[in-house]
Order: sequence, then C-alpha cells, then structure tokens
Amino acid sequence: MILVFFPFFLLILTVQGQIQEDLIVECYSSAADCTSNTNGVSLAAIDCCNRTGGGYISHPAAHQCGACVVVGFDQSRVHIGPSDAGRRYSFTADVLLSTPGAPDVTGLDYVISRQPVMLVNVTDYLSSDFAGRTNGFLPERFSIQYVSQGNAVALQPILSFNYTIAAETSWNDPAIPSGVVLVYRRLSITIDDIDIITVGLQEPSIVLEGSIAIARVERQIIAYEAPFEVTVSNERYTGPLSQDEAAVGDFDFFNFTEQHSVVFQPATLNEQRFEVLMFMMPRDNSVELQEAFRWRLSVNDSRVRIDSDTRIVRLDNQDVFSIGFKDLHVTIKEGEVAPLTIKQLGNETGGVGIGGFPEGRLSPIRLRYVSGTATIDSDFSLNITVPRLTYRDNYTLNDIPFQPITSIDDNIIEGDETIRVIIVPGTDNVVQVQRDQKTATITIIDNDSGVLSLERGTYEVIENEGTVEICAVLTGGVLPTDTVITMLARSNSARFRSDYMHSPCGSHPILPAFANRTCGKFNIINDTIREQLLENFTVEISSIFPENSGLTIDRSPSFIRIQDDDSGVWFAMGEATFSEGGGNQPITVLGQFIQRENKYVEVYIDDGTSNHGLFLGFVTFDTGAIIQNRTVVFPVVDNNIALEPDKHYLLRLRSFRNEIDLGTMNVTVVDDDVAQQLQEDEIVQCYSSAADCTSNTNRVSLAAIDCCNRTGGGYISYSSLNAETQCGACIVVGFDQSRVHIGPRDAGRRYSFTADVLLSTPGASTNEVRELLFNISQQPETLVNAADFLMTPVFRGQDFATLPTNFSLQYVSQGNAVALQPTLSFDYSIELSSSEKMPLGVVLVYKRLSITINDIDTMPVHLQVFPFLAEGITAQVYIKRQKINFLTPFEVTLSYEKHQGLGNQNQALGDFDNFNFSKQSVLFDPIQDKNVIAKSVPLMVPVDNVVELSEVFLMKISATSAHVKITSVTTYPFIVDSGDVFRIGIKDINISVMEGGTPVLTIQQIGDERGGEAIGGLPENKIQPIVLRHEGGNTTRGGLQSDFSFNPTVPKLTYSANNTLNDITFTPITSIDDNIIEGNETIRVIIVPGGDRSNDPNDHNVQVELKWQTATITIIDNDSGVLSLERGTYDVIENEGTVEICAVLTGGVLSTDTVITLQARDNTAVWNSDYSTHEIHPVLKAFGSRTCGRFNIINDAVKEELYENFKVGIVNVNPQNSALTIDSSQSIIRIQDDDS
Repeated sequence: MILVFFPFFLLILTVQGQIQEDLIVECYSSAADCTSNTNGVSLAAIDCCNRTGGGYISHPAAHQCGACVVVGFDQSRVHIGPSDAGRRYSFTADVLLSTPGAPDVTGLDYVISRQPVMLVNVTDYLSSDFAGRTNGFLPERFSIQYVSQGNAVALQPILSFNYTIAAETSWNDPAIPSGVVLVYRRLSITIDDIDIITVGLQEPSIVLEGSIAIARVERQIIAYEAPFEVTVSNERYTGPLSQDEAAVGDFDFFNFTEQHSVVFQPATLNEQRFEVLMFMMPRDNSVELQEAFRWRLSVNDSRVRIDSDTRIVRLDNQDVFSIGFKDLHVTIKEGEVAPLTIKQLGNETGGVGIGGFPEGRLSPIRLRYVSGTATIDSDFSLNITVPRLTYRDNYTLNDIPFQPITSIDDNIIEGDETIRVIIVPGTDNVVQVQRDQKTATITIIDNDSGVLSLERGTYEVIENEGTVEICAVLTGGVLPTDTVITMLARSNSARFRSDYMHSPCGSHPILPAFANRTCGKFNIINDTIREQLLENFTVEISSIFPENSGLTIDRSPSFIRIQDDDSGVWFAMGEATFSEGGGNQPITVLGQFIQRENKYVEVYIDDGTSNHGLFLGFVTFDTGAIIQNRTVVFPVVDNNIALEPDKHYLLRLRSFRNEIDLGTMNVTVVDDDVAQQLQEDEIVQCYSSAADCTSNTNRVSLAAIDCCNRTGGGYISYSSLNAETQCGACIVVGFDQSRVHIGPRDAGRRYSFTADVLLSTPGASTNEVRELLFNISQQPETLVNAADFLMTPVFRGQDFATLPTNFSLQYVSQGNAVALQPTLSFDYSIELSSSEKMPLGVVLVYKRLSITINDIDTMPVHLQVFPFLAEGITAQVYIKRQKINFLTPFEVTLSYEKHQGLGNQNQALGDFDNFNFSKQSVLFDPIQDKNVIAKSVPLMVPVDNVVELSEVFLMKISATSAHVKITSVTTYPFIVDSGDVFRIGIKDINISVMEGGTPVLTIQQIGDERGGEAIGGLPENKIQPIVLRHEGGNTTRGGLQSDFSFNPTVPKLTYSANNTLNDITFTPITSIDDNIIEGNETIRVIIVPGGDRSNDPNDHNVQVELKWQTATITIIDNDSGVLSLERGTYDVIENEGTVEICAVLTGGVLSTDTVITLQARDNTAVWNSDYSTHEIHPVLKAFGSRTCGRFNIINDAVKEELYENFKVGIVNVNPQNSALTIDSSQSIIRIQDDDS
C-alpha cells in the first residue's frame, strides 16, 4: 500500500511551495500587500522574482503567499552546433535570485533530472553525458561535452532536451521553509548534428545557343538521414563584364523564370552523388557577343551547406553572318578595274539596337590573293582593304561594292591571265565566308605579242678566250616570267668536242622576266694543236620554256668563228721538295710562242702580299714553234735550328708586260737539324732497355710520349738527337691535362692545371730534372678578345718556373652579345730554360696543353615561310637571324625532300615536276650583313602543263655551325597548288537533226594538258565530272507537248595513251517526231563542271572554255498543214439570225492556240443591210483540227429576191506559221428571204 501511493504523496509535497518559472502569478511588493491582496500585478513567476526590491508571490499552486526564491541553472538556453566540436559545457545549479530577507534554501535536498530521460543516439552528439542527480545540495555543478568528430552521417534529427531542478519534499527530506515560494528555472539544450552535408553547383562549361545546358549539382560523399530538395533557377547577370561579353537580355527569348528542382533521398554513401538538371537555351538568329547569365542554387533544408550559391553561365553565340562574292567570275581588259561585290548570304541580324553584335566591333574583312597566272604589282595592283561591314535598317548586312583590282596595261606577252582572290574573315569569329562563294576569278584579256631572235649574225672568238657569249633579244614586248631559251650548236669547220663544247642539250640561258636580252656561253677548247686560223660552227634558238603562244621564235642561225692561237709558258715541275742543307736549287721554266713578239716572264715567290713578292729573276722566250727551257735559282738557307716544321713556298710566273699570272709551282724545304728535346708526338725508335737502345735491337716505332709510357719505361733513339746522346732515358715534362674543350655550358667554371714531371724511365735522373728551371709559354702569345672568353687576367706563361707549377683559368659566366666569335684556340707549352743544361743520358719529351674555347653566345636563326605555292610563281622564303653582332660568317642551308606517306588528297612533288631538289644556301657575312637580319631564298615550282593534285614537298633548314641555333621547326611541308586544269569544250557547237533524229555531241580537250598517275598527274578517278544542262531554245521539254527527251549525264572523262583526255561522244538528246506544225526549233545546251561546290583546288580540275561551252541543236520540222473553210456553200434563212462558218486543219496540228481571221465580202447581199458582221476571230485550240464562228444575218421586213449571198474567206492567222498553208478559197453564204 505504501509503494502504491508514495509517488502520489511525493507529488503533492513537491507542488506545495514550488512553481515553474513561466507560471503567471500575482506579484506584490511586500509581504503585507501579498497577505492583504492589494496592488497585485500579474507576472510570470521569474519576472516577479526579478522585480526591483524583490517580489512576493501569491498563487493557488503555492498554497501560501511567500517570498520569491529562484532556484535553477546559471544558463537557460544553450544551442550547440558543428562549430562547437569538442567543446565542454559546464553548468551550475544554485539559488539565482531571492526576495531580500528570504530564508536560505541551499540546504534542501534537490533532484536534477533530464527530460526526456532517454535520449536517442545521444552518443552521436555528446561524448560526456549527464543524465541527472538526486539528493544534491546547492550549489551543484555538472558538465557535458560535445563530440569532437562526427559519425559520417549527416542530417540526423536535432537533439533537444531540458534539465530541471526541484526540492525533494518526502518525509525524510528537509521541508521548504515557511513563507517561501521556490521558482524553478530550467536549462533547455538543443544540439545539431556535427556532420554537415555540402552541395554545390559544378562550374558550367560554355553552352551554345539552341543546345541543352546541363546544370550538375553534386553533394558531398557522406551518408545522410533526411531528404532535401535543391533548386537551380535562371537569373539575370548584373556583374562586371569584359569588352567581349554581354548579359543575356530582353531580345534573347530567354526564360528568366525557369527553374528545375531535384530531391536527394537518403541513400548509402555512393548513391545519388549528383543530379543533372537541363535547361533549353533558345536560339534567336541574331549574331551576338558571348553572353552571360547566372544560375542560383538553393536548398530547402538549412542544415545543408551550399558551396557557392551562384554560378555564371556563358552562352556562346551560335549565329554568324554568312557572306560571299556576288559574282564569282569577272572579265576585264588590260588597264581596266575589276568591280567586286560582297553580300550577305543569310538572314542573320545584329546590332546593339536588338541586343546583337555591335557594328563597331565587326572585324574588318580582307581580300587575299591566292593564285592565278597574273602577277601582283606587274599585271595588276591589289588593294586588300575591304570597306567595313555595316548594318541596314533591318539589322542585316549591307552589300559592299568595291574595286580592289586594277589591271596594268603593259607590253608583256602573257596571254589571257587570271587572278583568284578570296575573302578572309576578320578575327571576331562572327563573320563566316561561305566556301562556295569565297573565291572570285578575274580574267584579264591580253593583247601583246613579240619576236625572239639571236642578236648578231656572226660572233668572233680567239681560242684561248675559253668561251663565246651568244645573246638572244626580244622585240615587241616582254615576258612576265623567267624563260629558259634553248640554243643548239651545229658543227661546221669547227667540230663538237674538238673545237667547242656544250651540254648535250645545248646552252640554256634564262631570259629574266621583263628583260629583252639574255646571253648564254659555249665553251671554246683551248688546245695545243696548231690549226687553220679560222674555224666556225652555227648556233640557233631551238625552243623556249615555258612556251608562249604570243611569242614568235626567229630560228635564223648565227655563225661563231674561232681564231686559233696556241702558245704558252709553264714550270717544268708542278712541285719539288728540297733539304735545308742542300743549298740553292735550279728551277726550270718551259715556253712556246707562236706568231707573237718575244715574251718576257718574271719568276717570283708569292709571299701573300699585294706587291710582286720575292723576285727570283726574268726569263725570255723567242717566237717559234719549238718549246724552249730557261732556269732560275731558288735560294735555300740552313739556319741550324732543329725541329722546325716544313716550309712551303708558292712560285709564280707573270707576264712582264701585262702582269698576267701564267703558272705556279709548289716548293717544300725540309728541316734536317737535330736536338735533345722532343715533342710528344714525334715518332722515335723506342727500346725496352739502354742496352737495346745502344745495340739498336728490339726497337719499335712509337710516338715519343707513347715510348715514355711503355711498361717498365722506354729508351729513345732519334736521328735529331745530339750526337753524344743518341740513346737516352725518357722523362716527360708537361701538364696534367692535354686537351681541354670549354663550351657555353661551362659558364663560370674554373680550370686548374699543374706543370710537372709526368713520367720517366726507371732510374732516370728525375729529381735532377725537377730542380731545373723551365719556361711555360702561351702560343700564340697574344690572344684576340681573350676577355670575351676568359676572366681576366689570363695566365700567359711563366719564365724560370720550378716544378711543380700550378695555374688556373676561369671561363666567363655570361656573353658579350657578340655571336660566332672565332673559337679561341691556344696551347701552353713547356721547355727547359736556355740557361739550364740538359742532364746526360736523358731525352726530355714535352707534353703540351691544348685549350679550345667556344664563344658563349649563340646565333638564333629561324625560318619564315608561307607554306603555300602555286606553279610558276616565285615565292620568297626568309631566313631570319637574331639582331645580334657576330664575327664569323655562317651558312644556313635549305634542303628539299620528297614527302612520304600522304593521303589520297595530295601527291608528293616528284620526278615529273621539273622541281630542283638541289640545296640552297645563304651566307651571313659579319661585315657585309652587319645590319641584315633576314635574307630571302627564291622558291619556284615550274609550270609543267600537267594537271595534278595539290603536291607536297618538305623543306629542311640546317646550319653549318654548331653555334647557330635553329629556333623554329626544322622541317616545313609546302603545298603546291597546280596552276593547270583540263580545258574542254563541245567539238561541234551547231548541229542540225531531223525531227525524230538523235544528235551526236562530242566533248573534246581544247588544250594539251596532261594527267594521270603514270606521269605524277591527277588520278583518272579524280577528274571532275561534267554535267550537261539545258539552257534555252524555243523547244518544249517535258509534258504532253515535249519536243525532245534529255539525259544530262555525261560519260566520265578518261585518259588517252599520251595522257591527254579522250574525246567523249554521247547522245543526250532524242527529238520526238510528232505531227505538230511548229517550224524548225532549237535547243541550247551547255556543259558545266560538276561535283560538289568545294573550295579545294583539287576538286576543280576541269575548265570549260567559254567559246566552246554552248551547243545549239536545230530540229528540222517535217510537218505541214492546210487551213481551209469546211464547206463551199452555207444556206441560211433570213429569220434564223446567224450562220456558223467553220475552218478545218488538215495534215497536222498546231502546238499553240491560233486566232483565225474570217472576213466577209459583199455580193448580192450587202453588209449592214443583209448581214451585220464584217469580221470574226474564232480560235483554233492547240492540237485541234476545227473551229467555228458566226456571222449575224439581218431579219428585215423588206421583200427581196428569194436568194441573196455574200462571201467569206480566211485572211490571216496569228501567230504566223511558215509550215501552214492557208487555202484562200472563199465560201458562199446564201440568204433565203422569208418576207411576203
């Protein structure tokens, strides 16, 4: 029984004298007022306790009027979120507020409890959990701690709970003091999930008008427990823009209210990681700048964090202006201007007025010359500037008429020429040139001609002159291109290979473009055979290349007369070698002179100076056919200096009168002196022991340094050694390094060297040698520009050096902006000082130190090319160097190679193209080209009269010097546009055929162009097809009245055995034999190139000659007919009112409605008395054979004779027809009177 009622009893006790903070009570300023119930104010219990001076509470739940004491926690509401991770929260339960004079209640027993008692997933939120406490005293302290890291599950529910406090009032607990009302203040805590899920909008890519824009929303990879919805909406963009952007606006048909949403459902970690929302981008047919709008991302759950709530989307314009030439073919005469017009081909709009592309931002378009047979600045002038594009009132583009080309009326024999120009769009990418309207061809009609002939009828040449120059001259005009003239020689009294020489194909001088004279040379053989005084041969112009139909070749030959003169003077020997100790030597000179005065010849030594050198003497020869010899003395001096290099001398003969060099001779003087000191590379006899050396056995020929380096040491015997030391022990004195090469990558590096005894034969007097003094010297003694290579001062050597001796050099760390300085080469050598005496029995071998230093500066070179060529046009390739000083000439070479592995759209420039694959080199000279930074190399592919695909070859650039750096690509492909096309036309342009017959057409090649893979030309399957087109005439095609049937298909063009085009014979037209009286009729057809409308030159290889493009076929009509009245007599009673007269056609029908004129003539019946119709015009319908008309009869009341008549005849037809015969016979119309 106690257990059942204890809780209820406890509840009753707890309520008495205890209320909650938010309970509304009557609040009084004093105990008296509370008791007497005056001046009461209704307040929340906590507010009453907080009154100034304290408060006294009266409330039925308290069962008394008492002083207020607030018991609770030092905090009332605490919100804990993810930013508080790991934080500890401390709380204190105590008396917070009391009415002055109220009793102490801290000694009561208190219960701190939590509601709800059980917290779901509390460990996901708190790492230290306080659930409550009983029998506590005040103050009472406790704490909780928020977790420091999450559980990787986001969007868990918010954890909300309260801590409350109450005094225990059971029978065994202290009672609440009388006159006190306890007001309890609770602690409310809410805790958010520490795990946060983040969503974001992926940076969008540029989208195109008319396409679907994808907005990709991605969430953080984390589990979550509650669904959430994200929304992406369109917004206007109002932020900063670049000059190349605009904001999407009112003219763009854009829906700024469009938004799309998607719900992310709770899922496992890797499910629904992202969602895609699609927006349709409108297209407005307006050319615009790139435009921007904004996507905004929002979410319906505040616990979901947004990573950047907006993204700028850039909308790329899909519309462009399409333009092209209005007329693709324009023909002008020399001296005239070519009018061109560029027009818009579509209906796109633009302009700021409709939110489109600004007119001022439209990039200028240009005109570019691409090919043709005419030469710019020679045949025509070209202004590539095109007037700016502007808008019409309807925001489309205005037409642009302009005259960029002015042909030059010259005297150049060039035939009709063509210019092909294309429109080049600007850089704004909003103007597009339509390919089939991109190219305009301007034809210039030429009216010049000329004659090419040899300049003189006779040329004189002396045999010893070696060549004769033959010149050709052009009169009447000039040629526009370099022309190769072939001159052929024919033997007469002078014979080929005996008296004159030339290549098997003759001489080929080039007549430069616009020149009127050129010369070629034939070699004259200067033999030693005395012949007749004069011999001759003839030369004539054989042909030219390229051929020119406007040029006449005068083939009259010229005579070349050769005058014989065999004589001369020369050294008996071309070279001789003398020993230094051999004394003076005789030099023999031979001579022969014919039909000339005595000859005086000077013999001298050429010492490289500009004067006559060292004179040796004169020799004189008499006139005569016999060879004479003369002698001069060459002086040889022995200077007793050992180990000298060989001395070389060049002897020359010179005419005393005209100072012409006549011959040379090389003389070498060899040193024969001896010494006890050898250089390292001297070849010696090497022995393994002194005994072998003395007895001259077991010797090996070795370089001195190698002998010293033999295992066990070496002993040297050499003919140059002094007599007292013919055999000696070897000691090598030199440097610890022998060859050092220093280059740019060694910049700033220091090099150290040591001179010392490096090697010696065992037992040799090495220490004695080390005590000697040596001279270290530099060769050459003066180094030019040493400061440009080495840090100064530079070690130049040392006299009286002791061994070992150390020295060093340091390479410069940066250049001096002067490239290609000569490589600095010098040696350090060592030798015994002249004041020292050599030890006996010793041979000193000197090892030198050779140093080469390259310039640290390099010369960058690159190639500037335009990789498109046209046959017959000389292009310029530019080799450019860096603008930097240089001291050494360098050569840059261009080499040409065939291209391998091309597709079927191109061919490799090959063996049939007459292309010169020889290398071309350009020399940059430091003096002449000091201010030249670019040099041009001419490049021309000759015209070969072969129709080809575009051909490709490779150009490679290289340099001879390692100090020249190619900074560009080293291999360039060049594309050659063939200037040749097949010219075709209709063979017979006027053909007649009887009705019902089939005319035969033949298409033939007009020119002599060739093609085919066998000669490197256009493959047969790539010849452009031909189409026949019905262009006009007075015949009818199709329908019931068709005069002919028509097949536009033309058989494919094929090659003949000689690689020209075969004739094409075909029957595309069949006339229809009808019975229509129509007269002779004509059909006009033209041939046009077929295929697609590509701008690729490969696809346009057939050209129809205008003169032979159209054929007229006449169909001779064989039908005829007679038009007559149907009856000879017509009877009519007066009161019938009218009479019907009919005309009939016999023999055939007419193809058109024909108006027939019937005219009446009076007889006994009179017009306007007996009949009222004078003329009628019935219509004979096409293909009809009968038509009728009515004449009016007057019904009068006059009694007349019984019968009266008038006549009717056919007087005209319209339209006229020559094959129609009109029967002029008249019919009689009898009128019967009915009056009585």
